[in-house]
Amino acid sequence: MLRNAIRHIQINSNQLCKSKGVFRININYLDYFKFRHLNCGIHQVLFDLLNKGVPVDYLFYDAYIECEDIYNQIVVKGIDRWYMHTRTLSDLSDIGMDVKITKFPNLASSYPFVQEKFSEGKRIFLWIWTEYLPHLANEPRSMHAISLESYDQEKGTFIISDIPNLMGHTYDESRIQEAFDCLDDRCRNMAYICDEQYNFTEETVSLLINKFEDGFLAVSNNLNLYDTIIEKLQEHSLHMEEYKKDIKNYENVLAMVAGSRYFLSKFFRITRYPGTDKLEEIVDLSTTIRNVFLKILLGGKSNLNKTIEKIKALKELETENIKMIKKRIIQNRSHSVSKMSLQPETIVDLKLKYEILPGNGLLLKWEDILDEYIYQYQIYANNTLLGVTVRNFYEIQNVDHTGEYNIKVKVKTVRGDISLSNDEVTLITASRGKDYALGKPVFCSSEESDVNRKENVNDGSSKTRWSSAAGSDHEWICIDLLEEVEIRSVVINWEEAYAISYTIDISNDNETWETIVNTDSGKGGIEEYSDFGSAMCRYVKLTGVKKATLWGYSLWKLEVYTD
Repeated sequence: MLRNAIRHIQINSNQLCKSKGVFRININYLDYFKFRHLNCGIHQVLFDLLNKGVPVDYLFYDAYIECEDIYNQIVVKGIDRWYMHTRTLSDLSDIGMDVKITKFPNLASSYPFVQEKFSEGKRIFLWIWTEYLPHLANEPRSMHAISLESYDQEKGTFIISDIPNLMGHTYDESRIQEAFDCLDDRCRNMAYICDEQYNFTEETVSLLINKFEDGFLAVSNNLNLYDTIIEKLQEHSLHMEEYKKDIKNYENVLAMVAGSRYFLSKFFRITRYPGTDKLEEIVDLSTTIRNVFLKILLGGKSNLNKTIEKIKALKELETENIKMIKKRIIQNRSHSVSKMSLQPETIVDLKLKYEILPGNGLLLKWEDILDEYIYQYQIYANNTLLGVTVRNFYEIQNVDHTGEYNIKVKVKTVRGDISLSNDEVTLITASRGKDYALGKPVFCSSEESDVNRKENVNDGSSKTRWSSAAGSDHEWICIDLLEEVEIRSVVINWEEAYAISYTIDISNDNETWETIVNTDSGKGGIEEYSDFGSAMCRYVKLTGVKKATLWGYSLWKLEVYTD
């Protein structure tokens, strides 16, 4: 059995199946949210589409945001990126979907509507004021979009999600009522995705490619945005810390550039459109420059000349990218040959393989199918659908190491199923043993917030995490096992904010410590250590020495095994 498997909506080419209950974030979807360049409302819609099994990468045909638009909205008007107007996912009519909006005078009047939509398997999006929900207490006072997943009338509670930060959290309805009812009349809206007419075919792909080509041919060559940033940096070079508002604007600019180009690269990949090489370079370089501005905002220093040279290089890449894509569009249109394979159906060798990950993870990999428009790869375990993806890899978490599993990948294209060979593997697992740290007392150097508190590292939930306060490299977290035991392995499950350098120390009295792990090559993700043999101890402490990001450290779980 696979514990805590991600709940998905299974679809076919004509209809989306409905599913009731709470959705959980799928690790395979996290890369859609890593740049956070879109507003919170679009994040909720994107997550719902992913869970419905919609191949959203095709919908990023208009993800590219022109530098001129970014300049006018962020630099000139000072608009935060989350309030910037973009076209991404704003129109779902090409796939027969629509975001339906309904106004309500207050939350109480919405209950019949809410219960009706929940019975139909819908998720409901609504706006609230941040100050009324504890998990947003440290955010600036503003309007914010969340999702309602379910309502328990007997307990008077809602289960809500705030993608990508919070999934499946329970709130008393009085809190949601306060947060919703205090909005201006014009903003007391609820929305859901109407998907009854959903349709995705080969013609849909052709339509979206044509829309991309029409839109990109009209993209302006005006890249004065980068020149303006360089000029401003040179003006403020001696007193950068006094111009944090401008620096924040530049950080917003680079987030928009990186995120929009990243989404366009997803469209290029799924449609087999040539040209992702420059886009990937742009994403990497703009992310590097953005991190420089984040460092300044956190009080750090930067090399101004190197930053300016990187911005000049980014402008050059952007110029080359626009010219290259327009050239390829013209070439494609002058040779109007279908990109779809017209060969008779053959059996495709998927070459499915798997890799056991540290902890309770499993990574599946297979050959990508290059001559078809992929609708989705569907991953099954013992004939149960675990999830879908448009990539040629998939990570399964929380595998129970107690049995035998048949893992199978099915491929759907916009024209239907494909006959496959080497598309399944059998996995026989062995027991790992008991996590001795589960539920034991925890101590730490700091906590980012009341939500991401220290007790989350060993609470048994895959949805909660501990985060240290931003700033210091030297932070620690310690678990008291309550008695001396012989430990044989320690497993660290990092969130994105991991440590490059850290130690694991053990003690019997919380005063005298012995280092059993000392590494300067942390990679993030799940890291397991057992090469220290066995050790008797009561306390296990993880100490960060050097961060990999500008934020604090963040852990999903810290596990200690005795077997």
